[in-house]
Amino acid sequence: MRDTAENRSDRLKEDEIEAQGKTLYLGSKHSDFRITFYEKGYEQAEKFGKELNPDWNRYELRFRHKKAVRLVEELLKDRDVARIALSVLNEKVRFLQKPENSTVTRKRLYPTYPPWEELMQDVGKIKLTMNPEKKTLERTWQWLNVAVSPSLKLMDKIGKLDNRDYIRQLIERGQMNEEQQRIYEDYKKSFLLREEERRIFDRTYTENDTDKESPYSE
Repeated sequence: MRDTAENRSDRLKEDEIEAQGKTLYLGSKHSDFRITFYEKGYEQAEKFGKELNPDWNRYELRFRHKKAVRLVEELLKDRDVARIALSVLNEKVRFLQKPENSTVTRKRLYPTYPPWEELMQDVGKIKLTMNPEKKTLERTWQWLNVAVSPSLKLMDKIGKLDNRDYIRQLIERGQMNEEQQRIYEDYKKSFLLREEERRIFDRTYTENDTDKESPYSE
């Protein structure tokens, strides 16, 4: 969500420039999720000749590919579309207000912009994270095992004769494509989640164990 873009439309008049509305995009146009904010009132006034309502704004959450699949899974569990949309929005975006006369420079420490805080009050958060694609990883491993490992074995043996680590050179020079990077990020998230669950379990187990009185204590 670090990529942003803004478009505005104007109409040149004899003595002024008349605003026709602005659009704010959050997120890359190539990503699986993008947010669009635009001034709907200007669009409707232009399209249907209605009286301008400058306070009519529209927020669009655009999902593609696997993010769209995860969204549908959430909708199947809870048919409250507005709640799910707001929860995704709340998880992805927070508008800030720079404190006056403050030495704070890190934006993440800025307070939330009050109107946005009011809009998001009592709204939860939903993360549309993906589980690792086990089948894809298995296919990759199978391909490496059958088609690549013999060549790696050859280069490893030659490397020992030449006293050079050719396999390490290949790894360092390699560049993952977009699909491979996404699989890695999904696996990493799942791994970290499992690690956190294990830490919680270990901590709980340790606490419960120390609470018990030892049968050998005096």
